[in-house]
Amino acid sequence: MASDAPDESGGTHQKKTMQSDFECNGQVWPDVLTAKETAAYLRLDYQLVMRMTRAGLLPSLRAGRTWRYHRRALEQAMGADAIRQ
Repeated sequence: MASDAPDESGGTHQKKTMQSDFECNGQVWPDVLTAKETAAYLRLDYQLVMRMTRAGLLPSLRAGRTWRYHRRALEQAMGADAIRQ
């Protein structure tokens, strides 16, 4: 996520944020995904992602009542080639 800000020449430049993004299949994905984003990223049903998470099959972190998934950890667990096809 970047914001445009005017620079000294009157043009604009993008400020970099701490979170990096990754483009795959025409979609830009952040490093940390929600369960719904994970389902879309892995092309799986949301309920299947939740069952896999509860069974410990997907690397995840519980944050209160929600789950978060690190994109690179998912790629390693699922195999990056399978996700990017």
